[in-house]
Amino acid sequence: MRITLRFTESDPTRTSSGFRVRCISGLVASVLLSGTLEGPARADRVVEYWTIEANEGLSAGGHAAIRIDDTVYHVEHRGDGLIIDRRDDRHDFERTYRLMGNRSIGALSLDLPPAVEEELETILRRRYFERQQRTDRLAELEEDLRWLDLAIAKGGFEVEVPGAGLFDPEAGGCALPEARRRAERKARIVRNRGAGWLEGRLVIARRRLHEALGRVVAGSSGSDGGLRRADGVAGRGMNREREAPDRDATRGGGLRDVVEAAQALEALEVVIACRGPTEGRLLTVPPGALPAGGIDGGDPTFGSDGPTTGTPRPSREPWQTIAEALEGNLSRLLASGRPDAGLAILLTWARLAALDRTLVTGVPTLLDPFAEPGSGGVSRPIPGPLVPGQVAVARRILKGRLERLASEDGIPLEARLFGIERARHALVHAEAGELHAGAPRASPFRVTRANRYAAAILPLPWPGDARLRDLERRRDELAKAARRLRHRLDAELGYGLIDRNCVTELLTALDEALEADPGTASFARDRRRDAAFTLSFIPVVAGRVVRRHLPVASVREMPGWREERLARLRDEVGDSLALRFRESNTLSTRTYWGAPDDSIFLFFSREPAWSRPIVGIPNLAVGMGAAVVGVLRAPFDRGWMLRRGLQGVLMSLPELFFFNIRKGSFVVVPDSTRSDGAASAFEAGGT
Repeated sequence: MRITLRFTESDPTRTSSGFRVRCISGLVASVLLSGTLEGPARADRVVEYWTIEANEGLSAGGHAAIRIDDTVYHVEHRGDGLIIDRRDDRHDFERTYRLMGNRSIGALSLDLPPAVEEELETILRRRYFERQQRTDRLAELEEDLRWLDLAIAKGGFEVEVPGAGLFDPEAGGCALPEARRRAERKARIVRNRGAGWLEGRLVIARRRLHEALGRVVAGSSGSDGGLRRADGVAGRGMNREREAPDRDATRGGGLRDVVEAAQALEALEVVIACRGPTEGRLLTVPPGALPAGGIDGGDPTFGSDGPTTGTPRPSREPWQTIAEALEGNLSRLLASGRPDAGLAILLTWARLAALDRTLVTGVPTLLDPFAEPGSGGVSRPIPGPLVPGQVAVARRILKGRLERLASEDGIPLEARLFGIERARHALVHAEAGELHAGAPRASPFRVTRANRYAAAILPLPWPGDARLRDLERRRDELAKAARRLRHRLDAELGYGLIDRNCVTELLTALDEALEADPGTASFARDRRRDAAFTLSFIPVVAGRVVRRHLPVASVREMPGWREERLARLRDEVGDSLALRFRESNTLSTRTYWGAPDDSIFLFFSREPAWSRPIVGIPNLAVGMGAAVVGVLRAPFDRGWMLRRGLQGVLMSLPELFFFNIRKGSFVVVPDSTRSDGAASAFEAGGT
């Protein structure tokens, strides 16, 4: 018997805190139940232990991971002193580390008993979800603190609302000519729901926003911030705080609740005022990215009044069908009463505006809902030689997703539209020769995907008769709760170079899983007796220990992108001295384009090992020279060249002692013939 809980991302409202907690809890329950109620384990499961080469950047000393089928489990250092469990798609992991990171991966295929494989997957999945819940909680507390600090400093509330930045801030009005179709859509909703229904929803949304703000101020103090529910009883969150003031300082309400309430209110105001997206948010599909026969085999374009000759062109019908489906979704979202439906309403209303333009002009038009980098984000340039390939790949991805729009089964409509919009956005950046950098790092909502969408800063009303000192008291409560949680997480998930890192966490999971079978239960004891045990916190050493003490069915090497390309060149033109010289340095190579974050160096030193001190000396000199120039340029480039020069010096020192760390990296996958997902400029950009 197998119990499976399946969740999709078709509904953007599922980024909310409450729903995410329920999702995670359900998935954890699924993991626990599957461990006891599942039938015989699959005999064809693929389990591999991966050792990833060192390279500058993330996990500079190397990395380790466990692959189970198409999922890769690994542990990363968050940068704030904590480790975090990761659960990535195999292709995404390879794109990040092997292709863009230019690192080879050594894979040990483990021949483990089925019970051990099942137990290992259960342990890794359960640990991933449990730890994610706890680190997400800390992130929410820290977001609340930043927001309250800003409110105290300004003496008033404002909030960043994802999705609100899509729309023209001017209300306009439903009577304007350009709002005719939106006004008709609103009128249909009113006919179906009754006169005044939308206005009634608006009143409820305003009350919820006031209550959410009141709960923020009230916290565990016992005050309701001067706000009462319609039935005259204090809000439930505030009652819970009175009953158990020390259980959780955030249960009285926080930023997430306020954002949801503000989103819902903004969404209703957008619909009632018939506001449309700003002009720059509606992008036409370029002819080169249109499917040859339209999205359903018909002509890819059509007139607003139908065809001029012949039988009706069928290409209009899918767009009309999609518009009708979205309009039905919009009506259900408006009536759902879900507190987190605001973002979904905003996106659906904006997508309908794009479909309206498609149906009126006959030119396929898409919504561009994505946040652009602000002061905290920088769009990284794509090296010039790679731009044409990235443009071609982005067009191919967009074309393929448009072809599947009307016929793809099993994938919700919103998810298909999101994929098409993402591909169109990738094309915009590819044509500009840059990568999408995502929302500013200083932005809140770090634990959700809401920061994908264009946001707007909205002022909020002051909550009732609350006073500033109430807000300061609430801030102090949250700060204490954050410190307590941080202290616990530091003790349990604090990064340690030797005792708690990407390798030790995987070996601990292996120890626990291998005890499920008497034949493998001695692994923990055997590896601790190994002569290399004291150094097994190093990924390459840990890989050797695993190979010696576990049953290994096969060993394979997956080369980094540059090594793979060099091997192909040797097969094509021969391993000549001219090829070796050309590819030995960064000036003449055709297999490396300096990434903006890479250190400055001259010679590659991966192979052969005996030559590393010889090339390390000029690399060291180049790094020192770049650092000197960087000092002079620091006022103009914010220390960019100085940092790269100093990093070059640091990476060159191991080469003097026959060690190689630096191999160069790529901002995009250079080979445009790779899979769509691996080559997508947007997906490589980090949102």
